[in-house]
Amino acid sequence: MPSVPLREHLEAAAAAEKERVNLLFSIAVAAAAFVWVEIMRRLGVLNHAHQEAIEVGKTTVRDDIYQQDKIVRDEKIDGIEQEQARTRTARVTTIAIVTGASVVLGIIVLFANGKF
Repeated sequence: MPSVPLREHLEAAAAAEKERVNLLFSIAVAAAAFVWVEIMRRLGVLNHAHQEAIEVGKTTVRDDIYQQDKIVRDEKIDGIEQEQARTRTARVTTIAIVTGASVVLGIIVLFANGKF
């Protein structure tokens, strides 16, 4: 094996080490760039999902508010239904009284005219 001066050997070793460090640095930069791109992509997805949630939030209410409002609406509907039932009963009663009075008047008229 031929002998190599120590200086050349150390310079060659230093150059190889420098090349290795540069390669590792390049790999680290590429990995960091990939990670950065992936982080930005995920942030974009999260921002989009957040915007969608905001839009949905503009057209919806919390469940507790909905349930409370439903109770109020159900009470109002029950009140309206009760009022309608009272109105129906009053109409039926009025119709029955008018019909009964008409029958009585008709009988009185028939008696008055001697038809019975």
